[in-house]
Amino acid sequence: LLLLLLRSHFGSSLRVRSSPGRPMAFFGRTVKAEKVEAGVPPFAILHVSNACLLDPKEGKNYLMVTKGEESFAVCCLEVGKEEHTKLDLVLSAEQEAKFWVQGKATVSVVGWLEPQPDSEEEDSEEAMEEMREMMEARGLTGQKRKRGEEEEDEEDEEDEEDEDEEPSKPAPKAAKGGKGAAAKKQEEAKDDDDEDDDDDDDEDDEDEDDEDE
Repeated sequence: LLLLLLRSHFGSSLRVRSSPGRPMAFFGRTVKAEKVEAGVPPFAILHVSNACLLDPKEGKNYLMVTKGEESFAVCCLEVGKEEHTKLDLVLSAEQEAKFWVQGKATVSVVGWLEPQPDSEEEDSEEAMEEMREMMEARGLTGQKRKRGEEEEDEEDEEDEEDEDEEPSKPAPKAAKGGKGAAAKKQEEAKDDDDEDDDDDDDEDDEDEDDEDE
């Protein structure tokens, strides 16, 4: 339905091109001096990307956009100085914008059309995508990603330091060795007692021998 409306509005000047996201159509409009031309067709969004002089004439030529009762100069074209220029102008059908030229030359306006979003959800998704692209173009997401990687590296280093600072458990052999030392001391004490007993026995035997004599 949209393509039929676009073709009926622009006729042979309309060329459709495919897009993986949504259908897009080429827009071309010839704007003559002091003559108002219709802008955006119904149910569409217009992206104006370029303006060029068709029949260069002396003097300055302003491409104007009228919205309601206000008019705005989009660009100024002049023979020998600037006969064409790139634009990044987005207009919707609700704005009812119209083109006209203040000057003596005819200006060719080109761009592309795409259908309006069907819901507010699609609007927000597109706005988020545009914001993401703008941030990537300015390098903000790259800086954020780099900062996040640095924070992860710092966390890993802190974890490794915590593991190194943990006290080591006593080796089982050391504990076993301690028990052996205690047992050894007990055996030495027992041997000393046995020697004392033997000395006492020897003294008793000597006393008995003296009595017999």
